[in-house]
Amino acid sequence: MKRNYKTRIAAVRDYLKAGTLKEVAARYRIHIVTLCRWVRQYRHGGARNLKEEPYVKPWNRSSRDLERTVMMLKEERPSLTVRQARLILKQKDLSISISGIYGIWRRYNLVRRSIVDPLTPFGPLTPELKESLAEARIRLRRDKDHGSLKLAAGILNRMPYFPKEGEEVLRQIPENYLNARRRLDRLYPQFVKIPMPEFRERMRRIKIALEKSGLYYSSLIAGLNELNALQWMRTPREEIRLYRKLMRRKGGLRDPVINFQLTLLSATANVELGRMKESRELIRRSRRLLRLLPYPAFYESYGDLMTFIGDYRTSLVYYHLALSKNPDPPTRVGLGKKIALSLVISGDYPEATRYVTRLNIKPGTEYYEEFVSCRAFQCYGLGKFEQAAYFVRETLDRSEKQQFRNTIYSAAIVRAAVAQALGKTEEARQTLTKYLKLMEKYRMVREGALLNFLLSGRLPNIKLRKLPIFQMIARIKTADQTGRIADFRRAIQYARQKGLAGFLHRYIVFYPGIVLGLLRRNRKTHLPHTILRFPIFNKEVPAYSLKFLGRTVVFRNQEYLKFQLRPMAEALLIHIALKMGEPGQSVPVDEIYRNFWPKSADAASRLSHLLVALKQELALPAYLISFSTHLGVKSLVNRGFYITTDYQDFENNLMEAHALERAGEWQFARAKFVETFRLFRAAPFVRIYDTWSDEMRRRVIGRFEQEAEQFARLCWVRNNRPEARRVADQLRKLRVTLNADPNSSLT
Repeated sequence: MKRNYKTRIAAVRDYLKAGTLKEVAARYRIHIVTLCRWVRQYRHGGARNLKEEPYVKPWNRSSRDLERTVMMLKEERPSLTVRQARLILKQKDLSISISGIYGIWRRYNLVRRSIVDPLTPFGPLTPELKESLAEARIRLRRDKDHGSLKLAAGILNRMPYFPKEGEEVLRQIPENYLNARRRLDRLYPQFVKIPMPEFRERMRRIKIALEKSGLYYSSLIAGLNELNALQWMRTPREEIRLYRKLMRRKGGLRDPVINFQLTLLSATANVELGRMKESRELIRRSRRLLRLLPYPAFYESYGDLMTFIGDYRTSLVYYHLALSKNPDPPTRVGLGKKIALSLVISGDYPEATRYVTRLNIKPGTEYYEEFVSCRAFQCYGLGKFEQAAYFVRETLDRSEKQQFRNTIYSAAIVRAAVAQALGKTEEARQTLTKYLKLMEKYRMVREGALLNFLLSGRLPNIKLRKLPIFQMIARIKTADQTGRIADFRRAIQYARQKGLAGFLHRYIVFYPGIVLGLLRRNRKTHLPHTILRFPIFNKEVPAYSLKFLGRTVVFRNQEYLKFQLRPMAEALLIHIALKMGEPGQSVPVDEIYRNFWPKSADAASRLSHLLVALKQELALPAYLISFSTHLGVKSLVNRGFYITTDYQDFENNLMEAHALERAGEWQFARAKFVETFRLFRAAPFVRIYDTWSDEMRRRVIGRFEQEAEQFARLCWVRNNRPEARRVADQLRKLRVTLNADPNSSLT
């Protein structure tokens, strides 16, 4: 019979006050051995050590040999049931009940997989495991020499399974001291924390080690984690091969958690390969298994699967279902991020904005990379192209080699769609063409087919056409060919039905004819007003392209403007382009005064005169740029025009080049670096001497010099010295133009 804490502490203190073991034990009606144990606990850890009774092995537990025999039956044959196991044991003259067999399998974490984290090898923390962990910690605390590490590893290796609460203990012990099971436990928490190819390779080796030891059930869990890593790396063919091996290993195992994960991961791989018949069957199987698993983790996983096939409306249903049943704050943030992305893809930009505002995910946090990708799509849909480009740069800047495949398509489609929306058709086509080569190299079948369609209008093979997104673009193509309103409405309705309106908004800019036809006839387009304000659809919205990395050149809606600006007007135009280059942006007039006329008494008059001259030269309607006062601050406001610059192209291209270089794609990276440096036709801000222009000149040239030096080093390492010399010569010419020192460390 267990005694409460007050009884234990009272008995110990009575004994320590000169009582005898026999008298105190009789007074409290406990055994002398129990009192001795309490006294020993008190002396080792004080009163706090008496709060919990130490673990005592149940009197009726099976022997260690019998437990191992029962455990190995399940490990060697994962599909074995308790009744089948009992028959096998009877044949070996071993008598044990069905509940006894199940209890041993439960004790070794071989049944009842976690419903919170289906892929985890960890199990719940029990008093027995807690005592073993405490003993291992004591060994490690005393000394960390070879002997202590080996003793601690022995304790952990003997544990039936490992609890998540002991991660820090495992990390202190070298892998070569641990058995295959403990190595699996040690590696699992490092998912996404180490390079994914490394994680996958180490998991594969552990899986093989488990198989050699006859631990096939544990190898199945390791195989699931390897399969998950392959899915994350976007290698569907390898996924399918591993899936088939795991299915053979699983046999007739009826565990719904394992079956659901296997089916789900196989379905995503088949979708990526365009095997729609197999995918549909696997999706139906997943839905049937989901009835047995009404828990948040599985609703979320099924929602992820729906995004793979392009059914974002259904994915939102399951994400919201998972969110309603999940109280865990970190998990809710991850779900919120997925919901926000699904809302953006569904074209519900206002609701997505509300979700994004609530999430408030900061740089360096767990979900930031996916968050900025979501923000890039959202800003595109709201017509905020500059912010969309910024978030694309953030995505690329944080993409490591193993993440590159996941981010490259998003970067390509946003950049191309923004260029097309601004009427830069040739630039958009060049972007798609360059990235299509990468899609083909990585065998990204769906993504490559989409880019190919935007370039050529050719629909993919019959298998891929059954995916919702290809069903939608087929309807867009039909509407573009026929020009019929009914055909376009079918495309719109299908996109809304499947939650693909956001995709439609990105792809429709490549087929503007049908929208322009509807607008000419004053018919409803069923597109958001932010999309209809794109220059590709609204010719009244001016879209300027300003090139100042050399002699200043300006294009208006792709037409060259032939005029000569005064230096101050040229500087102001560049300032406006960089600070307020799209509708809704503004600059405080005090900032302009400080930058251009810090000591002038009539700065306001000078600014007004310069603006009049700029509007006239740019053919910019007067109402599209005006002054506004809010909360006592007077600002210059962009009321409805776009200006892009070659310096923004320089920044965007550099980020892509660095991402390609980190991903090991040197040939693509080299071409992007060369393309970027060619944007510098000559030194910028020549004969412009105001304070702001001086600072910008130093900043631009400094950035070019830094990147050129880094590129030259990369070329030098790869024995591409002619390319390094060409960039060095280009930098030297810029310095000469600026009357700077022509000598450079590049030479």
